[in-house]
Amino acid sequence: MIIGKPITIPEKTEYYSGAYTVNPSTAVQVLSVSGRKMTSNLTIGSAASDSFDKYVEGRMSSVRNTSASYIASYVFASTRLENVSFEKASYIGSYAFAFGSIQRASFPSCVSIYSAAFSSCNRLSEIYMPLVKMIGSHAFNRCWSLSSANIPSCERMDENVFAYCSQLQSVSMPKCSYIGNYAFQSCSRLSYIDAPSCTRVGSAAFQSCYSLSGLNMPRVTEVYGYGFYNTGIENADLPELVYGGSYLFGYCSKLISVDLPNISSIASWAFYNCSSLRTVSAPNCNGVWSAAFYSCYSLESFTAPKCTMVSDYAFFNCFALSMASFDSGIYIGSYAFRSASALREVTMPSCEFVGQYAFGECSSLTSARFPHCSSIGTYAFASCVNLVDVDFTELTYVAGSAFMRCSSLRTISLPVCSVISYSAFYSCFALESLYLMGSSVASLSSTAFYYTPMSSIGYIGAYGSIFVPESLYSAYVRASGWSYYSNRIVSVAEE
Repeated sequence: MIIGKPITIPEKTEYYSGAYTVNPSTAVQVLSVSGRKMTSNLTIGSAASDSFDKYVEGRMSSVRNTSASYIASYVFASTRLENVSFEKASYIGSYAFAFGSIQRASFPSCVSIYSAAFSSCNRLSEIYMPLVKMIGSHAFNRCWSLSSANIPSCERMDENVFAYCSQLQSVSMPKCSYIGNYAFQSCSRLSYIDAPSCTRVGSAAFQSCYSLSGLNMPRVTEVYGYGFYNTGIENADLPELVYGGSYLFGYCSKLISVDLPNISSIASWAFYNCSSLRTVSAPNCNGVWSAAFYSCYSLESFTAPKCTMVSDYAFFNCFALSMASFDSGIYIGSYAFRSASALREVTMPSCEFVGQYAFGECSSLTSARFPHCSSIGTYAFASCVNLVDVDFTELTYVAGSAFMRCSSLRTISLPVCSVISYSAFYSCFALESLYLMGSSVASLSSTAFYYTPMSSIGYIGAYGSIFVPESLYSAYVRASGWSYYSNRIVSVAEE
């Protein structure tokens, strides 16, 4: 080889024992061959040629091209190239540089990068692509040395684009409107995302980005399941978010406050085990789905005046929740607030149904007002040991053990109740009076008043009395179940 002289490779070139076809249409400047400097142009044809890949493998470290219009699939895959610059290439094909040794890359004219183009280039630390608009799936997947990505013109990135880029710390994509599924999954050092034009984020896009503490996404309207799961975000301000998928912020242990002014509902497990979360504001939310705030131990308040439904386990183990006000709430699911031990007052003027264990073991609850509730499930208020004030004006059905161990409850009025099931008031030691002012005799289980003053002959006088309409007094004292408490039944004059 003569240093400093032009070298032209013919259309057919020998490589070890094979012959490969070369398209002699463009020039590639070879900066290093076998460790020796060259100043000549090596005319070998398109940089997108498979034969070129095989020819240069293991022989040169840098390539600069000023004329190639594209880079075809697999062309530099698994080569030892370290530095590349393609000034006019408009797109990079699938796996073009995948599994290689590339460290620095410049593509000033590139607008499209296809799937896995740089996948597993674990030495890639710098890339320049100011005009790229579309980045295909897995394009930079497992580029472990890449520390930053400035993609000012990118409008869309597909799934797994930067997944497992463990050194990636910051990303700026001011024009990107869509971030695909798993796009940044397990980018463990990623600390900030600047995506002011983004409107849609795919499933698990930032899952396990443990260091992610800040994000700028003022226009995002949809974030799918696991979008920010297990990240380090402290404050989530997403003013335009309408839809958030399940486990949206699950296991975000540093999350403190959330402001979601336009979200339509809180999905299942959305904030599961966000142990530091204190406040959530969702003024247009109409539903909280199952286990949405399960084990949010620090949650103190949740504001959702338009919420009509709180599903099963929604606030289970929210030990710090002190107030729940759902002016429009119609349905409260099973275990919805169980073990919310700081909850003191519950007012739900529109609620029609309360599920089993919904408020079970809410040990600080003193007041429960459900004036339009018609049915409550088993153990609905069981072990609410400080409950003293209740309003169930329209309650028709009291399920088994509904008020079991409400040891401070002294009086309860059930104006239209028709059924009192087994152990409904079991161990309500302080229950002094029960008012049943319905138009017919309510059905009663024989165990409904076990361990209450009603069932003990040791109490005399009005203490432990059951008040019924004067017109139904005779029917009550003879009715099955009620006759046992005949000495406790007191007639009340009807208006």
